[in-house]
Amino acid sequence: MKQFRNRDVKKFLIQVSIGFFVAVVIEHLLPFAGLIFFAVFSTICFYQFVRQRNQAIEGVVAYLRTLNSGDYHHDIQAYEEGELSTLHAELNKTMIAMKGTAYQLQLQKQGLKKAMEDISHQLKTPLTALSIMVEVETLEPELSETMSLQLRRMENLVLSLNKIVQLETHMIVFKLERISLNNLMTQLLTAIEPQLYEAELTVNNLLHDMIIQCDYNQTYEALSNVLVNKIRYAKTMITIQTRKSGRATEVVIKDDGVEISPRDRERIFERFYSGMNKAPDSVGIGLSMAREIMHQQHGALYVEADNSFVFRFLSVTEVS
Repeated sequence: MKQFRNRDVKKFLIQVSIGFFVAVVIEHLLPFAGLIFFAVFSTICFYQFVRQRNQAIEGVVAYLRTLNSGDYHHDIQAYEEGELSTLHAELNKTMIAMKGTAYQLQLQKQGLKKAMEDISHQLKTPLTALSIMVEVETLEPELSETMSLQLRRMENLVLSLNKIVQLETHMIVFKLERISLNNLMTQLLTAIEPQLYEAELTVNNLLHDMIIQCDYNQTYEALSNVLVNKIRYAKTMITIQTRKSGRATEVVIKDDGVEISPRDRERIFERFYSGMNKAPDSVGIGLSMAREIMHQQHGALYVEADNSFVFRFLSVTEVS
């Protein structure tokens, strides 16, 4: 039987057998003493057996946890005798397969990133040339404006596709640090001030300063994508405010433009989705990218019925 080939089981049975023969001898000399001895001795042996088995199980569980955490090290103790060691050995084989798969995935990610960078570089050259031609050649003003618009759209598309691929393949390393929400938003609003002025929009900034845990550059880009969206659709005003939601803090950005339809609210974060009022120079990736950035920082981005885009930050501290 397989059980009797287990080292711990054999040790336990040998100890119990020895205890039984000793108990028989004692029983001949002192009635009932041998029975008491055998009961105590068997209990001690069983306790030691269970304890050793639990330690072995804990070792296998600890090894499995290291594999799940991505630490694919080879454990030589897996090849000791015993049923649990057999399980341990099978985990070692799984580890080798997982390590190979992880390595191949890493190579594929790097290859995909390199391919996207090459495609982006190759597309930028003709786009730059076309932009110069549009400026130099004598064209109808309407045609020239249309070509310029499409060229800008293509440039934005190339940059956005490159970024979204990096996000989805987790090639971007997020540097989480403590950032002042007020400082971040002030710098962002200063950067887009010319666009606000051109669109004749005002910003009602009602933020309470918070210290948030995030990657500054990536969060700046996510907020910027939403604000650019608001500039396209707002009539006169964009409102920015903070609110508490349980242990999280939310940054709410809304506008006074046409209400987003329920159908669009369900799909607005889909890549390349074209809503009914889509701007002509929009490529349909900005909102999708902003949501992915928030998810990879353990936050969230969603839209509410009153044209409110809500950024949820989990790690926050209020500035007194």
